[in-house]
Amino acid sequence: MDYKKKNIHSKNIYSRIDVTKKSHIDHCSTATTMLSVVHNNPIMLDKNYDTRKETDIYNDKSNSYDLSRESSEVLCVCDTQFGTKDCQICDTIMAEDLVPQTKFIKPGSHKGKGLAVFTSGGDSQGMNAAVRAVVRMGIYLGCKVFFIKEGYQGMVDGGSNIVEATWSSVSCIIHRGGTMIGSARCQEFREHAGRLRAAKNLVTNGISNLVVIGGDGSLTGANLFKEEWADLLKELAANGEITSEQSEKYKCLHIVGMVGSIDNDFCGTDMTIGTDSALHRIIESIDAIVSTAYSHQRTFIMEVMGRHCGYLAIVGALAAEADYVFFPECPPPIDWPEKLCKKLEQASSSLASEACYSFLPECPTKGDWVNELCEAVQKACQL
Repeated sequence: MDYKKKNIHSKNIYSRIDVTKKSHIDHCSTATTMLSVVHNNPIMLDKNYDTRKETDIYNDKSNSYDLSRESSEVLCVCDTQFGTKDCQICDTIMAEDLVPQTKFIKPGSHKGKGLAVFTSGGDSQGMNAAVRAVVRMGIYLGCKVFFIKEGYQGMVDGGSNIVEATWSSVSCIIHRGGTMIGSARCQEFREHAGRLRAAKNLVTNGISNLVVIGGDGSLTGANLFKEEWADLLKELAANGEITSEQSEKYKCLHIVGMVGSIDNDFCGTDMTIGTDSALHRIIESIDAIVSTAYSHQRTFIMEVMGRHCGYLAIVGALAAEADYVFFPECPPPIDWPEKLCKKLEQASSSLASEACYSFLPECPTKGDWVNELCEAVQKACQL
C-alpha cells in the first residue's frame, strides 16, 4: 500500500478534541498514538507503534500526556525503529502553536474589581438563574458584586437601589420566575442628564463592570452608555462631582449583555433567556384545551408572542401539529384564505375527529388580519 505524507495544520485537528487525553487521541483518524509534542515542528504519528517506550511525555499514573514540554527535535517512529528519516508510512502533522486547550480561572484572579448586575425591561423565566450565576462567579473571582435594583431606574436613582450582593443572597432563587432584583423601564436614562447621574452612581460605588440582562432596548441602552462613558466621566470631573483620580481609575466600562427575552429574536445567541419556558407554556395551554377541540371538532386560533420573530409560532406549531401557521419572516400568499379553507376541509372530512389549530404571531402585518383569519375559518367550518 502506498502511504503518502500528509501535512495537516494542527488547528484543523486539535481545535475540537482534548489532546491531553489519550482516549481522545485514539479516536483521531490520523493516528492512534502521539509520539511527541513540539512547537513549529512536525509530529510523526504511527498507527501501531507504542510511543510510551520512546518518550516521557506520557504519564502512566495520570493516563495523560504532558503538553508542557517542548522539544527541539522531531521524533519519528521510522527514525527510531528503522534508522531512516525517509518515512513513507508515517503521517506528518504540522503542530504549530499546539497548546493545551483547557484553562481554569483561578479564584480571586479579579480581586477588588467592582461588578454590578441588573435586569431591565420585561421579565422572563431564567433571569434569576442568570443573576445567581453572575453573583457567585463574581464572588469566586474576588470581585465586589452589586445588585442594581429596578434596572436602569435604580442605576439613575442610586442610593439604596445599589446594594452589595453576597453568596447567600442568591440562594433559593433559581426556580423562581420573574426577577428578584426588580425591573423597570426608565425614561430618564434616555436623556443625557439621566445617564450622567447613572455614571456618577457607578463611579461612587466603584463599579466599572456591568452585566445587563434584558432585551433589545436594554442592550441598546447599554451600548449607548458605553459609547458615552469617557465623555460622561470628563463632564463629572469638570463639574467636581468626581475626582480626577476616580475618572482615571474607572475610565473603562466593561459591559456584558445577556439576552433576556422570550422572543428568541437576538442575533448571535442560540437561545435567549426565557424562550424555552415560553414554548413550554404554549404547549401546556394547548394541552389544556385539546379535549374540547376534539369533543366539538372546533378550530382554535392560537396567538403567541414574538413580535417580529416567528420562532415561538413555528416551533409551537410543529410541537402541537398545527394545520396552519403564520409567521412574519414569510408573509402569507395572497390566496391564503383559500388554502386555509382547503386544509380545514381536509381535516374535518377525515374519518377521525381532529382538532384544528392555526398559529399566528403577536403582531400581524395588517390590522384586520385576525378578522380575516376568523372569517376564513368560519367559512371553512360551514362547508
